[in-house]
Amino acid sequence: MKNILQKIFLFFTVFLFSWGYGQNNICPNYYNNKQVNITNYTNITFTNSSNISNPQLFINGNSNDYANFTAPASPLGTTTNATYTINNLNIPSNSKYNIRVSETNRTALDETKYTITLFNGTTQRETYIFDNPDLQNNIAVLSFHSAYPITSIRINVSAFNITTTLGNSDIRLHNLFINEACTQQIIESNCNQPISLTKNHYDVSVSSTSSIATNLNNIIDDDNTNYASWGILLAGSSTFEIKANQTSFPAGTYVGFVLTDYAAASIGTSYTIETYNSNNILVSSATLDVPLQALLTQNRNIGIVSNGEFNRVLIKINALGAATFSLYNAYIIKPCATSPELECNINTPITQSNYAAVINYADGRTGTSGLTLGNITNLNNIVNGDHTDFGTMSLGASVGASAQVSVKDLQRNYEAGSFAGFEISNSNLLNVNLLNGTTIITYLDGVMQEESTSGSLLVNLSILGGTGRAEVGFTTTKPFDEVQYKQTNLVGVDIFGSTQIYNMVVRKSCNGPEPACNIETPITSPTYPATIQAVRTGTSGALNLSSVTNAANVVNSDTSDFATMSITGLLASASLSVSTGNQQFAGGNFVGFDVANTNLLDVDLLGGTVIKTYMNGVLVEQSNSNTLLLDVNILSGSPRAVVGFITTLPFNEVQYEMSTLLSANPFGETRIYNMIIKKFCEGDELPCNVSTLISKTSQPITIKDTNVTGVSLGGINNVNNILDGDENTYAEINITASVLSTATISLEKLLTPYPANTYVSFDVEINNLAQISVLPKFSIVLLNNGVEVGRTSGGNFLLGVTVGTSVRKTLGYLAPAAFNEIKFIYEQPIGVSLGNVKLFDLKLIKACQNPIDCSDSDVINTLERPVVINEFRTGPEGIGCVGCSVQNAENLISPNTTDYTTLNMAVGIGGSAGVSVLDLTNIYPKGTYVGFTIEDVPYLLQADVFEGFFVRTYLNGVEQEVVNDADILDLSIIFSIGTGTKNYGFRAKRPFNEVKFEVFSLVSTFNTIKVYNLRIDASSPTANDGNINCINGVCVKPGSTVNGGDPTKIGISNSENTRSTWPDDIKNGFLALDSKSKGMIISRVTNSNLITEPKLGMLVYDISSKCVKLYNGVSWNCIKQSCND
Repeated sequence: MKNILQKIFLFFTVFLFSWGYGQNNICPNYYNNKQVNITNYTNITFTNSSNISNPQLFINGNSNDYANFTAPASPLGTTTNATYTINNLNIPSNSKYNIRVSETNRTALDETKYTITLFNGTTQRETYIFDNPDLQNNIAVLSFHSAYPITSIRINVSAFNITTTLGNSDIRLHNLFINEACTQQIIESNCNQPISLTKNHYDVSVSSTSSIATNLNNIIDDDNTNYASWGILLAGSSTFEIKANQTSFPAGTYVGFVLTDYAAASIGTSYTIETYNSNNILVSSATLDVPLQALLTQNRNIGIVSNGEFNRVLIKINALGAATFSLYNAYIIKPCATSPELECNINTPITQSNYAAVINYADGRTGTSGLTLGNITNLNNIVNGDHTDFGTMSLGASVGASAQVSVKDLQRNYEAGSFAGFEISNSNLLNVNLLNGTTIITYLDGVMQEESTSGSLLVNLSILGGTGRAEVGFTTTKPFDEVQYKQTNLVGVDIFGSTQIYNMVVRKSCNGPEPACNIETPITSPTYPATIQAVRTGTSGALNLSSVTNAANVVNSDTSDFATMSITGLLASASLSVSTGNQQFAGGNFVGFDVANTNLLDVDLLGGTVIKTYMNGVLVEQSNSNTLLLDVNILSGSPRAVVGFITTLPFNEVQYEMSTLLSANPFGETRIYNMIIKKFCEGDELPCNVSTLISKTSQPITIKDTNVTGVSLGGINNVNNILDGDENTYAEINITASVLSTATISLEKLLTPYPANTYVSFDVEINNLAQISVLPKFSIVLLNNGVEVGRTSGGNFLLGVTVGTSVRKTLGYLAPAAFNEIKFIYEQPIGVSLGNVKLFDLKLIKACQNPIDCSDSDVINTLERPVVINEFRTGPEGIGCVGCSVQNAENLISPNTTDYTTLNMAVGIGGSAGVSVLDLTNIYPKGTYVGFTIEDVPYLLQADVFEGFFVRTYLNGVEQEVVNDADILDLSIIFSIGTGTKNYGFRAKRPFNEVKFEVFSLVSTFNTIKVYNLRIDASSPTANDGNINCINGVCVKPGSTVNGGDPTKIGISNSENTRSTWPDDIKNGFLALDSKSKGMIISRVTNSNLITEPKLGMLVYDISSKCVKLYNGVSWNCIKQSCND
């Protein structure tokens, strides 16, 4: 603990050295009075009222002369006024003035009032009033000063004479003397810094009411280690006064004393500080009571803020018992005109180095009360700007006693909503009784504003984790300029011990930005008003060796460092809580923590994890392992995850809690990086019929769950990559050969479910495929609020893939109903391992039905229809079909008419290979022709077709028809497919939305089939059981040019001789073009469906379709030559 006297002495030593002061009398002529007369001030003049006699004698330079006027004795109760003004002075600022006057025949019933008004030019400065000044031998000296340069002085005398026995009163103005201040006299201290009231700074004097006080002049000499002494044996009091003879200090100035007291056997001491103005009027007063003491020596630095201007300060000491007092000096602190603005969400110590902070003793706000052996010491350390030292508060064993310290900012008010408190340390900081006895109180202009006790206090361990040093305070609702820390002993025993108080702390609370949509936002300071709430941070349990360290790392701006939580012990728990003060977050947000733990996926770890939300200290809701969402990544072999839940109610505090049940240490070390909030917002609407990559930043979707069941080795890594928006990253499912094992990854869509007829797909890659006898199974399961609404499964696409190679497929499913959860399930048979199964991303297609031209057969591809390859029905069938495969299945629906899919079959081996096309929107009616175009090769005989070709139709996943043998038709003529290809199919007897082409071989000689496309002709249905929107007969006709139509106003022609009526005689046109040698080029696009905002009537040339297309407000259609009416 530092000695405050040493620090103040050091400050003044540096201060005096820097200003060059070293002499006891820095202004040699300062004490010489200068008479105002026509010799010293040659330009002066005077004016006076007519009742003043001999006015020139007041300024003639003869001290024995005077101007005078008479107040008559009758009639009774007469008031007489006289005025005298001296002009053309040139007196510097901060000078002292003395007017010598005399009166005769004034009695106690009479009144003489002198009003002195000072001017600088025409501007009135100060006014001083002397009412019946004390007369010594009928003479009085009217003393005053001015902080301004003065050019004229007006003296007004008002005499009220009610006595007749003594006759008239004679009032005389003798002379005026001035002590002009030299430039070195007035020391302008650094604002917010102390400057001593000593002779090297000011013209000061000292006095005392005690005859036994010694060395009084030591109080005002320039050696701050010297002191005056006073002592008593039983009881007594003494007053020490310091007067600034030439200077007055403005209202708002802090004035204090440095002293020590030694109590040999004292039972109480009080200190009262008072300030007075130049008219001897009491301005301010405050008393500090010091309780029972014995054999104690205490350094004290006490003072008050003066409510008005003053030039005298007194300290009154009252002691009961034997005590000795040493008074070193008095000092002032002038607040700066402005102080630094508080930074948002930064804990700012309020000290003299940056703010005008002082200890305030007024009204007992600093000191002790009640019967106590405790004390408070070194309080000036709280405001001195050194953040490593402190004041000390102790209460000892007492009942109902209290100790308090109050810090006031002399210059500024702090706005409502700011955090107000103190940085303290105490080994019993989190002791419930200590907190129960702690109160933080705020004031404004001396009036109490509000208080907070243990139930609502915020205890922020964000200073030095693990040291017991913390900030204790609360978030205010009213403005303030003063904060008090108070301890009250309610239980009798010494529950507090010693409390170290470092600084008053204010934090300007600024709400952070609204979290960005669908982004995991770390809630850290200073972006957000985030602090550690120590009341709900720590450990508990009977046999508990647990710890929470470096808690402050969770809320600092460095998202790479962390707090550490370790639980050791049975039935033990540890928790960490983050408060956001005034900033509340709405229900519906995801909230949680970014954590890392090597046992993160252990069911016991999640079983012991709870996340709770609070509002203003009151529990709102909580979530445990059954409802927590776990978003896991593997970083350098250590699982790291965001663990949390979706709230339903608003909150401003979140707690992470872990607890053990039967195991002594199931968790190991847990690292907590940050509190996380994710605001879920609906993403952009999915575009029609476009495969859209889904990420957790573009849509309100999250990883809900991952798990592996069965006895196996391995797991699921980097699951977050599925939703990271990068098509090149992936999650990995790695299950070694074992008994039957199942890996599940569950994704949850928040807010609005995805609608029915949304196509859900995953890109899946299997590496190092081994020869297997039992196929693994992949499934996509859709749920809505936990209820299954659809499922698809399969694994045939793995058949025929070359051993040791990898295969990547898009596995998808058309949702039959609305859904808000997607499960991807991988089931691995006994003894089978596919190595690492890579799951790349999630893609969705919003299936939109477009009108189609039913008058002709259409090639079904991705430009014309929302169609996909259904991989769950694409690939070889049958384990015995070794060498069977389907290559480039996506080519079947490619817009490029030369692309094809290849079906490879082994000769004479049982099995089949097929490819299936699913239309996501259209259901084709009964009577629709459907067929696949294949390469026409010489060895493909009709018998082979009848024997080995199958065409299957499905409706919403359910098989409708299977056609082969004699029912297979050659539709080549119907579909006009040209030479070199054949189209095989049939006329459907049932509606359908999916078609599969399948080749089966037993004894055939063919082994490779090229399939180019699927064609459908719905121009002559036999029933109205489909849903297609037909636009039949799209055509064009010549424009109307009949008489009476609107004329065309704009014409462009390269002809030299156009007719005079052109282009007006062309009716109903907007623009007429005329050329016999040039053509018109319109906009050319690769695919008209790529135009994002088509307009009704828009024309383009579609390169892929090789036609001019017209947009009819719903769809693009090739313009055909004509049609019948």
